Amino acid sequence: ISGEGLELVDDFSDQSEETNTVQFTTEAEFESEMDQSFFADISVLLDDEGRSAEEVMNAYVEALRSLDVEGIRSLTIGAAKEEFESAMLPILNGELPKEMEDMYYSEFYDMLPPEKADERAAEMIQMVKEGMLPTLEQMFSSAEVVSSKYVGDELHFQVRISSPEIPGASELGIPEMPKMPNQLNKIRKEDGVWRIYYSQ
Repeated sequence: ISGEGLELVDDFSDQSEETNTVQFTTEAEFESEMDQSFFADISVLLDDEGRSAEEVMNAYVEALRSLDVEGIRSLTIGAAKEEFESAMLPILNGELPKEMEDMYYSEFYDMLPPEKADERAAEMIQMVKEGMLPTLEQMFSSAEVVSSKYVGDELHFQVRISSPEIPGASELGIPEMPKMPNQLNKIRKEDGVWRIYYSQ
């Protein structure tokens, strides 16, 4: 190879090294920017307790499955918490909704004299109260997330729960309960913490 040819090879080699150095520097800077962006996204997704919205969603469903009252309370705020405490908590504590008690009295008054109807209805209501917790345990043990999506800076998800089986319903000829609609829940950050603020 001539001296001129060797000079061309050296020049090409020097340019290649410079190109590699520039490319390596650029890639390193790009990766660094990606890392910073990734950690910035994570910091936005995680709340002050280090939890993501999905983790709060999963913890809520687990609390529903086990009817963990304190667990549900700790993950809910506002209207969602009020709804749970006014509608669900009394039932878990053995109280029957007034409309359900009225239903039993109405059914027995249609079949029996008033004095017998009162006695029979009271017996049935007591039986229902005793069977309510096992019924709820059966219902909520099947709780599962059927859909979830981000809407703006909130996470919305739907939970499916099986329909209740009313003790004594077949005796009274009460039809099977219709399929329960999915429960819609909404999560947002409140004071830096992901919490369920809507549950219906």
